[in-house]
Parts: sequence; structure tokens; C-alpha cells
Amino acid sequence: MDCQPLNRTALLPILGIFAGILMGPWVFGRWCPDTYERWSIGGVQERRAVEASDKQRAMQRQRLEGTGVTAAAIEEFDRVHHLQHDLLAAQLDLARAKHLQRLAGRAAALVLALAAVMFVEACSAGRAVPHGAMGIRHVLWAVWFALVLAQPGVLGELPVVTVSVLVLIVVLQGWVFQKKERGCR
Repeated sequence: MDCQPLNRTALLPILGIFAGILMGPWVFGRWCPDTYERWSIGGVQERRAVEASDKQRAMQRQRLEGTGVTAAAIEEFDRVHHLQHDLLAAQLDLARAKHLQRLAGRAAALVLALAAVMFVEACSAGRAVPHGAMGIRHVLWAVWFALVLAQPGVLGELPVVTVSVLVLIVVLQGWVFQKKERGCR
């Protein structure tokens, strides 16, 4: 049995890691914070609403203090504003949580696609792997690495079952690779 050289698609997961680092908070988040926030964090409109409310509150409070109203009136104004602020902040948290769940859903879908490709590879052990299956696997790994590194919070949102399937994929991939290596010697 001939050993074949490393397929170029095997470098794709490394490129995915590199892309994830570039697209993550460490690089893209610093160079293009607004775009990074829209793609990876979510809740941009809600954050802007909180900021606008806080700015408006500061201007209104300053005007209110200038009119000479009582301290009780200013306290009531602050209390009402804090209630509004808390509502807007809760909406922001909800929007960001929903966005993170969408990203985690995409990461879970990638894990399931990886499982399907690995199943095809495992079923063809001892025979030629279907053309393109290895390339598809490497592309899926690359996209998964890029997604998880671009938004590290995604890992915390993945269900235990998805993480278990991912571990199973890694073990299966090592087993298939080890089996192929034994055949090369």
C-alpha cells in the first residue's frame, strides 16, 4: 500500500485557526469594533439605545438641576431613569444572548456535519475514502475553528451532547488516521 503525501486541504484547519484569531476580539475586534460587535456579539441597536438613553438622561438631569427643583424631584427623576435603563440593559442582554445562541447553533451544525463526514470515512476504512470527504472534513474544521475563536463565548453555549459528539469525532479521527498509518508501514 502506497503512502500518499499530506493533502493540501489538511492545512485548512490551521488556516481556520488563523482566520479565527484574526476575526476574533484580539485583532478584528480592535481594528473594526463596530463590525465585530455586529457579527460576533450582537445587540448593536440595543447598545445604542442604552447609550442614547444615558446621554439624554445626563442632559435632562443637568437642565432639571438648573431649574432649581427640589432634591426629591431629582431623586424621582433618577429613579425613573434607572428603571428605563434597567429595561434597556435587559433588552441588550437578551439580544446578545440570542445572537450567541445562533452562533452556537451554527457551531453545533458544523459538529453534526463533521460527524457525518467522519462516519463516511470510518465506513470506508480499508477502502479509498470517497473523493472530497477529507477536503470537506478539513473545510468544516476550518470553519468551526474560525467561528469558535472569533467568538469564544460560543463554546460555553454548546450543549453537552454536541461537545460529546465533538470529542467522539476527534477520537474517531485519530483512530482512522492511526489505522491508515499502520497500513502505510
